[in-house]
Amino acid sequence: SCGVHFWEFKVEQAEVGSIFLGVSEKPDSKSARLTRWMGHGFVSNRSSYETTGHGMGERVAVYGDQFHTGDIVGVLLDLNRGRLSFFLDGLKYGEHIIADLGDAFDNLISASSVKPRTLFPIVGISRSSDRVTLTPRWLSSVGANSQEEYGLYQKAWLLLSSWSRERPTQMPFDEHMWIYRDGWRNWTAWKTSKHLRIRSRC
Repeated sequence: SCGVHFWEFKVEQAEVGSIFLGVSEKPDSKSARLTRWMGHGFVSNRSSYETTGHGMGERVAVYGDQFHTGDIVGVLLDLNRGRLSFFLDGLKYGEHIIADLGDAFDNLISASSVKPRTLFPIVGISRSSDRVTLTPRWLSSVGANSQEEYGLYQKAWLLLSSWSRERPTQMPFDEHMWIYRDGWRNWTAWKTSKHLRIRSRC
């Protein structure tokens, strides 16, 4: 998996410590224990929770704030940097707040791992009365691979380093024409509404 992905959960009914929201790889059907939470996530009692290793050990740490019935929890999964963070939109001491809780995990990508990880949204509940729904607000930006990114850096360097060169005419250099073509293509796509517009919280 790659890219940056954001989605939101609406907490319809919850008790303190009864709901787990996060991400997880697809479990091995031979060793999975679906009677417990798995993966990396945020628990409604102000803690982060992750399972570790094939032995499914647990690691719990203080994180964020408690979320309750009626709150909206945003999940930001950045697979380009290997980070998982959360946002909280709800009531705190009678006042409406929107809080960036920061990184809960920054170790989702291992330098020693060869196979890329595929992570899925996951919800864990402890009581039959717990209810969580997925809101329509979902944003994804697929990251460029390393070769594409390096090529863009090279183009930008050549463009900036040659920008002040004297030109015999008003026309741009041939090696600069790509940026004009890309700009025209993006502008025409924007004018014809071919870009997807999604309302954000900003």
